[in-house]
Amino acid sequence: MKHSRKLVLEMMGIFVLCYVLACPALAASEIAGFIWGSSTLYETGYDYGAWCAQDHDTSTAWTEGAQGSGYGESLFMDVSPYTVVTGGVICTGYYASEDLFFKNAAPTRIYIRTGEQEAYLDVTEYANLYEPGFEGFHFRFDEPLVSDGTITMTIVGVREGWKYEDACISELRLEGYQASADTAPVIDSGTPHVSLVLPAEDDDADREIGEVTNGTDPTQNPDGLGGDGRGPDEIGTQDPEFLDADIEDRLVGLANALYKMHCEFAVPERLIISADDLYSYSHAYILNWYQTEMEDSRIIYGGEFNYAYEDVLREIVRELFDTQTPNEDVQALCDYFSGERLGKLVRMNANWNAWEAGAFYLGDPYSEGTIMGKTLLMGDVMSYQASSGSYVPIMAYYAYFDQDPDDPGIFRFDQLVVSE
Repeated sequence: MKHSRKLVLEMMGIFVLCYVLACPALAASEIAGFIWGSSTLYETGYDYGAWCAQDHDTSTAWTEGAQGSGYGESLFMDVSPYTVVTGGVICTGYYASEDLFFKNAAPTRIYIRTGEQEAYLDVTEYANLYEPGFEGFHFRFDEPLVSDGTITMTIVGVREGWKYEDACISELRLEGYQASADTAPVIDSGTPHVSLVLPAEDDDADREIGEVTNGTDPTQNPDGLGGDGRGPDEIGTQDPEFLDADIEDRLVGLANALYKMHCEFAVPERLIISADDLYSYSHAYILNWYQTEMEDSRIIYGGEFNYAYEDVLREIVRELFDTQTPNEDVQALCDYFSGERLGKLVRMNANWNAWEAGAFYLGDPYSEGTIMGKTLLMGDVMSYQASSGSYVPIMAYYAYFDQDPDDPGIFRFDQLVVSE
């Protein structure tokens, strides 16, 4: 497999349709449908298409073709509405040979979504397991997923290959049955579905889901986005700490990014920026800075991109600003700052750096205090002097923040004053 790759949008619907119609060996409980990938590795003479993940052949594999190790890449499957998904079979990695298995990356966690329902597969312990003749592991959900017509399966964890970055899935087949609007089970919207992974040939595959069979507690299955068992509704406001970065770094960095945006990376100027002056574009700019610079446990760090739930991003916006527009702010992030929605996840450009000093930046504060109930940081605007090859202070800045009375760890931006 070559290291170079090319993004390909798989639109070979006719081929897949012919395959499905010509394959009578599909199990009665297996869900069939049109499948495609967010990207596919292109290499002359080889087929790494999405259908390879459902051809009952572990010597073939869907191989994503994006840069990096496959974080955020997805398989999409169109099925009939009210298709009930109860589980399936997964064989992670490229199982054609032991050599290719370890040369290439293997997904360790898969995020599955259909409509407002979601599930997580954690197959970390199998991502380093190669056995000749292996046919995959069977998984079941404690509650079924009722499809709205499209099922999205996103890679949110990867064991990297020692030679190639390509993430491969040899098999990912879904099982269930067809229901109707009247017969489909009623599932609460957004319910995280705990998965249980069993060998596909396990004679006890019908055991109760609550039994521990692989050394883990199914009720505490990692969600693939933090790996500590939290569901999507538990990440964020229930965290015991707001984030890991020092409060001073957090506040100065926020003011620094805001100042640069306002001045358009040009000549520093005297100005006053208040919270009321900021709109969604400003919030999105700060949010983009935030996800690259702040070591917030709610942001998932993965290669060239970072990831977060939309709900988490909206929560962060509320924590940074007193705003009524979190939805518009996240939309602005996706529109202007390399954000891409993947189900409830947003993939963000992790290479953009608001800390780059350029011609000027806000220096570390030399004073911190409280005035009229607001936290105040005072420091100098630093400007680069070509003659000396160094930064020198040219004017003062004052950054004001409001502390949340209900959560002392939250400081919302209030005002930035720059003056001589």
